[in-house]
Amino acid sequence: NSGIRILDCTIDKSWTPAMNLEYRHPVVTPSGADTIWNGANGAEPGGMGILFDGAVVDAVVRGCLVTNQGHTGIGTVYNDATLASAVRNIVVEKNTVTAGASSYCRAIGVSRSSNVVIRQNYFYDNNIQSQLAGDSIYVYSNIFDGTLQSPVKRVATCLSTYALYAHGIPHVVRNHVYANNTLFNAETFLSMRGNIPNDGFLAANNTFSNNLCAEWRLYPSTRGDRSTAAYAESTYAGTWTFRNNGFWEASGHDIALMVDRYAGQDEYTMSMLNGRHGCSGNRHADPPFIGG
Repeated sequence: NSGIRILDCTIDKSWTPAMNLEYRHPVVTPSGADTIWNGANGAEPGGMGILFDGAVVDAVVRGCLVTNQGHTGIGTVYNDATLASAVRNIVVEKNTVTAGASSYCRAIGVSRSSNVVIRQNYFYDNNIQSQLAGDSIYVYSNIFDGTLQSPVKRVATCLSTYALYAHGIPHVVRNHVYANNTLFNAETFLSMRGNIPNDGFLAANNTFSNNLCAEWRLYPSTRGDRSTAAYAESTYAGTWTFRNNGFWEASGHDIALMVDRYAGQDEYTMSMLNGRHGCSGNRHADPPFIGG
């Protein structure tokens, strides 16, 4: 499938308040109409506003309002271990995604895809983390305004990268660029994790630059709640560089990055973060729109 264009659409309600009961609904995919079951018995609910599933090459989603989804507003997925036939060359721009009445909805879910551009979108009041995996994922000039706790699952990270092998298929996090975004009101703004230690293949060459991060809350670490703007497991922290970001938290918490290790955790203040390899120019920022 190629040359797909989804422009100026309103996509509403792939979710119901009776989410713990099985509920069928239509889902728009490049291959045509599909049907997905909502989660039953407390499982993660299903429901995709826009899902590119299959070997999709060249697609644009622009100017859409996506709301009231049971899982993900806009997403991609494909089971190709090489990424050669994966969903690729996707542009997601100038859209608005919000959970609405749904109790479980992420703005973006990118999985096993390559060359994906996410730019100039407004994502607000979603209640599960946006997930990003693949090769060459560019996230820039977006506003992420509020990631709230879900009653289904307590994870309110803004952006989550999770490198892993699932049924032999790698979810890689390589060549990601997150730049010039405004990220506001989440438990933490970037999570860098994996289900095994990084082997050098799963994650590499990622950067978080020129972003404004304001008002993070407590992150529910396995070692107890922590206040940190970014969280990483030990072997994944080194695959990211942080440059020229502004961090601000009203109560004065100063930990920009926490790295979890088997023996404990390392906590990096702003000056310590700038001392990490490849990191520089990060500073405290007091944005004028806070409280105004």
